[in-house]
Amino acid sequence: MPDALVPGLRIRVGPSGSKTFTLRTRIAGKPVNLTLGRYPTLTLARARDRARTALADIAAGRDPAARRASERRAGSASKARTLAEWWELYLIRAVRGRLRSAGEIERRGRKWILPALGHRRVETITRADVSRLVEDVAYGEPGRERLREGRHVQQVLSAFFSWALPMLDDMPGNPARDAMRPPLAPPRDRVLDDAELVAFWRACDVIGWPWGPGFQLQLLTATRRGEVFGASWAEIEGDSWTIPADRSKNGRAHFVPLSGPAMDILASLPRLEGTLIFPATRLHRAGDDPLRSRPVSGFSKAWPRLVKAMAAELGATPAPFRPHDLRRTAATRMQALGVGVTVVEAVLNHVSGTRAGIVGTYQRHAYASEKRHALARWAEELSRILDGRPGAKVLPIHRRPA
Repeated sequence: MPDALVPGLRIRVGPSGSKTFTLRTRIAGKPVNLTLGRYPTLTLARARDRARTALADIAAGRDPAARRASERRAGSASKARTLAEWWELYLIRAVRGRLRSAGEIERRGRKWILPALGHRRVETITRADVSRLVEDVAYGEPGRERLREGRHVQQVLSAFFSWALPMLDDMPGNPARDAMRPPLAPPRDRVLDDAELVAFWRACDVIGWPWGPGFQLQLLTATRRGEVFGASWAEIEGDSWTIPADRSKNGRAHFVPLSGPAMDILASLPRLEGTLIFPATRLHRAGDDPLRSRPVSGFSKAWPRLVKAMAAELGATPAPFRPHDLRRTAATRMQALGVGVTVVEAVLNHVSGTRAGIVGTYQRHAYASEKRHALARWAEELSRILDGRPGAKVLPIHRRPA
């Protein structure tokens, strides 16, 4: 497609839909096609400027390709940045304070992206580089696939390159766009049975504070791990816990009624200096708030300890499960007790299913009393399981402050 203003300037559309500006002209009497750059990284106005400069060079007997190569070298020398440098700009300008997922984006950057690609000049990163990184995340550990995490890393990189691309003349396209993307992980359906619940509860007592009581609290309240271990005492008022919108997954404040056993767990916890219920036990870096404003860390070591303690109770290693399966277990058990699906979804703070769409828009009932009744029934059922196994030693769920 020729340009109406600059003779010889054209845009070529490739089979994949990519658009490249070229200049068709003659040098020393021979027809040539000079590549100027790819749209939209190179705008039409800048393509016209480059075409006019090239035509002027040809008229003066200069090699336009040599000029362009010299400009690229000069630009690279003055503007070259590593991915780590661009990443920090990305966090400042497009992520922090703007996206609810900012914490997860930063975490994936620290854990996966920067160690693998942070030292590279961002213009040199290819689709194959991104694919190798995603494959390492998804399949790098034998016997433990991280398909969901691999997909998230690919998505984070794609968003990063989409942001950076308009500022990178020498990058032809988004290398993450067509990079490898792991398949969706099959939906999980893991629910702990009675024997596993008893072993789980005892194992929590074995590993102790902070992870043991935290996991027990998660099971009783059907909340997420991050919601429990990031909670502050200010969120607790009497026998009610309100998770603020900025800490909930769907951005909605979540009211969690606390059953008697849940209150007993909270009463048993040490009150360390600071506001968090499960604070870090030591400072992690210079400048950390001495009032313990950082939540506890070390889950990757605590969870295997819990599973090992469960195996000792059961006499065999339990089938693989994750903290999120505690939510599913609580939800499934509540439904088995006759709690309606709508109330269970309210307990889980879900806005899908029966609370989605137009129903969720106009049905604003908070289900406060229903949630309190449902979680109280679940606590009673869990007490029955822990206390009532025939021939088993009574294991009380209630605990008192030391």
